[in-house]
Amino acid sequence: MGLSEKHASMLAYAGIFVSGILILIFERENKTVRFHAMQSTVFFLLLLVATSIVTGLLGWIWLIGPLVNFAVSSICIAVWLYLIYKAYCGDTYKIPIIGEAAWNQVNK
Repeated sequence: MGLSEKHASMLAYAGIFVSGILILIFERENKTVRFHAMQSTVFFLLLLVATSIVTGLLGWIWLIGPLVNFAVSSICIAVWLYLIYKAYCGDTYKIPIIGEAAWNQVNK
């Protein structure tokens, strides 16, 4: 892709699942970058579904709904920034279950 491995790995997380999908399409050689792109895509799509369900179920409750939305959003942002940081450090941090599945898929 013309980017360093570290920058391409960071980019896989930067655009949530959209950049992960794009990198999976365009990057064919570097398995580390493909791993980060696969993990990003799967994790953030599952996170989108899970947060939609949780906030949908609890979002209508007065006072609890906004607190749940704030807590879920804060956790999602923290995880997102942590994954970008780990990719910047050159680590292949594997999210439990999802990371192992992404690693196995890329290394077939």
